[in-house]
Amino acid sequence: MTATIENDMVTLIGVQIENARGYLSANGVDVGQVPEAPVPPRTRINPPERATLQPRPIVSRETSTGASAALGKMERAILGVLLQHFDTGLDRGAAALMAGYSAKSGSFANAISKLRTAGLLAAGDPLHATEKALKEAGHIPALPTGAELLAYWCAHKVVGKAERAILTEVVNAYPRHVKKTEVADRTGYSAQSGSFANSLWRLRTLGLISGKTELVAADAFGR
Repeated sequence: MTATIENDMVTLIGVQIENARGYLSANGVDVGQVPEAPVPPRTRINPPERATLQPRPIVSRETSTGASAALGKMERAILGVLLQHFDTGLDRGAAALMAGYSAKSGSFANAISKLRTAGLLAAGDPLHATEKALKEAGHIPALPTGAELLAYWCAHKVVGKAERAILTEVVNAYPRHVKKTEVADRTGYSAQSGSFANSLWRLRTLGLISGKTELVAADAFGR
């Protein structure tokens, strides 16, 4: 819901209240002075300290069995993030970025091929880990939600200073949409700069925010 719609609703509710007061007064009912409903203070989340959590899950050689035990570092990193997103899967760009690699590199394509050959990755896009991978990989912690999810991503090696500041502002506005220019002003960046645009691209690719001129955080931050 945009700020404009929210303002229109507030205005409409105010008109309805005044109409109700007029009706009651006309019928001899003393409505007195109705106090405004208190607005609960919103707790602002500050950017967490970096590296407070393990930011990139890697399937452990020690806990892996079967085909996953023979994987290299890149394959284990890719499989780790896919297992954390087992239900939804990830597109190639997001999976590569979360694992710390380039989706356009030949080594990334080779790693995907190796995972599929081993039966650990399903065919097609988006990328999905298989039930076999889930069984063999050992324990992969699920992603947190809410403020802990913000802490997780702020600790992630692929999220830099600008992304942390932008993400924190957008999460603090959730579930409202916030204008891109407002986020830029609050974080001290120029909305027209290439670095700001790159930071937004990275956050969108990771699925953490959406929107172009108005930004909103992913629903997982509000849980």
